[in-house]
Amino acid sequence: MSEFYEVHCTNCGNTYSAAKMAVDIDKLINIHLSKMLAIKPESIYAEAADLFREIKIGMYMTVKQMTQESILDTNYKLKVTGEFILKIISQRYHIPIPNSKGAKKKSINNNEEQKSSGDIFDDINALMETEQLLQNDKKDNDGLEKALDTLCLRMNLYKEKDIKAEDKRTYIKKLLLFLKSHPEACLLECTCNPGVARDDMGREFISSVHVTFIDGSAQHFRHMVCPCCGEPFFIDAGKYEEKIVVMLGSSRVGKTAYLAALVNEINPEHGRPKYPGITVKDTTDARYVQFRDSILIQYRKGMKIQKTPETKEAVALFSLELVIGSKNIILTLVDMPGEVFVPRADEEHTTGEASGEFIINHRKICYSADAFWFCIDPVQIDDSLRGINEENDNTDKVERDMSTVLANIKNMVETMLTIGKRTSNDIPTALIITKSDLISPEYKLYSHDSTEEGTCLQDNTQFRVDKLRPFVKRVGNYMTSEHVNNLLPQIEQIFKKKNFFSVAAYGRNVTEEAKAGDKAPYGIMLPFLWTMAAFEYLDLIKIDIRTKSEGFFHKKTETISVLEEAAKDELYICADDIYRR
Repeated sequence: MSEFYEVHCTNCGNTYSAAKMAVDIDKLINIHLSKMLAIKPESIYAEAADLFREIKIGMYMTVKQMTQESILDTNYKLKVTGEFILKIISQRYHIPIPNSKGAKKKSINNNEEQKSSGDIFDDINALMETEQLLQNDKKDNDGLEKALDTLCLRMNLYKEKDIKAEDKRTYIKKLLLFLKSHPEACLLECTCNPGVARDDMGREFISSVHVTFIDGSAQHFRHMVCPCCGEPFFIDAGKYEEKIVVMLGSSRVGKTAYLAALVNEINPEHGRPKYPGITVKDTTDARYVQFRDSILIQYRKGMKIQKTPETKEAVALFSLELVIGSKNIILTLVDMPGEVFVPRADEEHTTGEASGEFIINHRKICYSADAFWFCIDPVQIDDSLRGINEENDNTDKVERDMSTVLANIKNMVETMLTIGKRTSNDIPTALIITKSDLISPEYKLYSHDSTEEGTCLQDNTQFRVDKLRPFVKRVGNYMTSEHVNNLLPQIEQIFKKKNFFSVAAYGRNVTEEAKAGDKAPYGIMLPFLWTMAAFEYLDLIKIDIRTKSEGFFHKKTETISVLEEAAKDELYICADDIYRR
C-alpha cells in the first residue's frame, strides 16, 4: 500500500499525492521576523521583515525535502539563511545559481579558477559598490536586469492589486541585494514537528506541522499547502478520496441556491436530518466558513442570495467531508459565475464564443472534474414562461439564447477534457431543471410536500434505480413538450453519461423580506444521491415487481419482489430514451 490519495489544489489546479503536501516556509519566515523585530527593532530584521511582508518567495517544501536540503535536522530544528533563500530563488525561477559569497570555482577540465558563468549576483556586487557604476556599465547591468525581468514575471507579491510594475521591480531588487549582503543571516529558526495522519486505508502521511518559534510560542498548522503555488489544501485533505463536482449554467439560473439547499438538506441547522445515513463532518476549513457565512445563512433565512460577483474570492468553492454509510468522501463543489458561458465583450459577441478566462485563470481545478451539475432555469427554455423573465429586472434576467449557452459550455467542457488529458467525455452529468415550482403542475415536477425522492435511498447505502425512472420520465415529458425548446440534440453532443432532474431550492418567489419558514424545497437530494451512486459510494440496486400466475384460469396471483444488482449503465439515459417515453 504505497499509493496515497490524490489532493487537488483549488488555485493552480495541480494534483498531488497526499505525501507531497508542503509546508509554507514563507509564512514561517514572516512570523519569525516579526518576533525578532520586536526584540531588535533597529537590526537587519527591520529591512527583512519589510521585504518578506511584500514578496512571496515561493518556498513550499515537504518535510522530506527540508531534510534533504539540510535545513531540518533530526531534532526537527529548522534553520533558513539568506544564502539558502537565494538558492531556492535560483532553482524555482530558473535564473543562474548564485555564488552568494563571490567565491571562485575550479574548472573541471583545466583546474583553472574562473568566474561562475552567468552569476547575476556578481553584477549585484557592482550595484552595491556604486549605483552610477552599474548604470554606466551596461554589460554588468544586463545580467541583473534579465534576472529581474524573469522574477517580475513569475514572482508574486502578497498585494495583487494596485501595485505598479516599477514598484514590484524595486521590491525584488531590494530583496536580492539584501540576501546577497547577508548570506549568513538566520531568517528563520524554529522547531518544526510533523503531525502524522492515517488515511482510511491505514497509510501514514504528514498532514500538519507543530511549530515552536524562538520566543517559545507555538502554532499548529493544520493546512498543508500546494508545493507549486502555496494555496492551502482542505483541512483533512489526503485522509479520504476526493471528488470534484463542477457547476455549469448561465447567470441567475439557481446554481448557488441549489448548493445552499443541498448543504442545508444534508446538514440542517435545526431538527433531525432526513437522511441519518449521510452526514457532514464539522469543519473549520476557511472556504466552507466563507460559503456558510455569505451564502448558506442567507438561504436558511429564506432570503434571496445575491448575484455572485465574478471574482475568484466571491464565487463559491468549498469542500464537504461526508460520511455515507461506512464510507468517507471529500466532495469539492466548484460554483461558476454564469458570465463564463455567455459572450460579453464586443469581440466575443461577434464570434459567439465566451473567452473562458475565469476557468483558465481562476478555476483550473475544473480540469479534474469528476462530475458536472448543469443547471437550467425553465424560463430559459419554456416559451410559456417567457413573460416571467421579461418582468424581472436586469439583474435577475436569465439568458434565453440557449444555443449560445450550450455552444460555450461545449467549448469549456472540451477545454477541461483536453487540458485534463482525457480522451472522451465520460464524466457523469446531472442536468438539473431548477425552479421547478414555476412549471405547470400537469408535468408533476414539483410538489411542496413531497418526500418521494427519499424512496431512491434504501438502507442508507443503496440507490434504487427503479425508483429513479418515474422522475426521469416526468422530466422527459416536459423536455419534449411543444412549448419547450428542443435542446436534446445539443445536450447529447456534449454529455454522454447523464440523467435529468427537477429541483426547487425555495419552492416560491424569493424576496429580500421572505422568511425561512416559507421555503418548500423539492428534489434537492436526488441529483446528489445519483452522483454518489455514479461514484460508487452508494450500491446500485433495483427491485422488480413480477406477477406469478397459477391455475388454468389465472385465479391466483402473487407479487414477487426480486432484489438484484443493477447495471451501472441504468444510471444514464440518452436522448432516444427520452423520446421513447
